[in-house]
Amino acid sequence: MQPMTINLDGFADQVAEAIAAKLSTTPASPKEPTKIYLNKSEAAILLGVSRATLDDWIANQGLPVAKIGKTYRLKRSDLITWMESHVA
Repeated sequence: MQPMTINLDGFADQVAEAIAAKLSTTPASPKEPTKIYLNKSEAAILLGVSRATLDDWIANQGLPVAKIGKTYRLKRSDLITWMESHVA
């Protein structure tokens, strides 16, 4: 059995064309709606900090939070505004 020879330049062109064709026929997925209110874990991820740091900011730095029973909710726009005003 003879080994098969592949022209890599032609192969790369074929792959690029196949990908472009697939992308042009694949509908864009609908954007997931952005949550307005986040729990503490989601807020920590948004701000790029640990949960412990988030808890410290709530307790000592005036990070805006609403407590409903035992549940905390943090408004996304308030978090972004607060973070921008506290960047050194």
